[in-house]
Amino acid sequence: MTKKILNKKNTIGALAAEIVAKPLDTRDPIELAEPAKKTVWDEIQECIDVHKRIFIQSDFYIVIIIQKVPALPRTFRRYFAGVLACPTPDFDQSVFKYHWRDEMIEFLWGLPNEQACIQYKMNALNVIAEEKALLKDILDFYDGTLLELAKKLNGELPDAPQIVLEIRETPQNDIITGVS
Repeated sequence: MTKKILNKKNTIGALAAEIVAKPLDTRDPIELAEPAKKTVWDEIQECIDVHKRIFIQSDFYIVIIIQKVPALPRTFRRYFAGVLACPTPDFDQSVFKYHWRDEMIEFLWGLPNEQACIQYKMNALNVIAEEKALLKDILDFYDGTLLELAKKLNGELPDAPQIVLEIRETPQNDIITGVS
């Protein structure tokens, strides 16, 4: 993609409209992801470097969350975070564990968006060899295996109830928190 310089005639909205007008790329998703691999690994390493100074002599988790950019259709952003507790598995999420003693990173799971997960699950018998690991993560998510793994890594009992913190705004802009 060529770089465009923003000026009075080239607004963000105009560029977004131009992107939306282009036909969808029909290449293989694995092929499309190849150029981004180096960037993702650089970001993961940067996240590790930052959190090694915060979580001194502790294992921790690197969580990558993918979110759509509301103003730009078909545009996504990756967020990288370091956390001490293994997160609950969710869509659009990849999780790695950093072992500080060995200075080793371990891939735990990667899940695409909900629609993609449903498609993989419905077409499980037709998945190509390169996507078998992704399919396994998706099936492990649906059957609860990933949640069991997260609980085990956090030292929780397997039958411990799932706690979900929900934050909502009321019409008076008061914040209500609830646990279910």
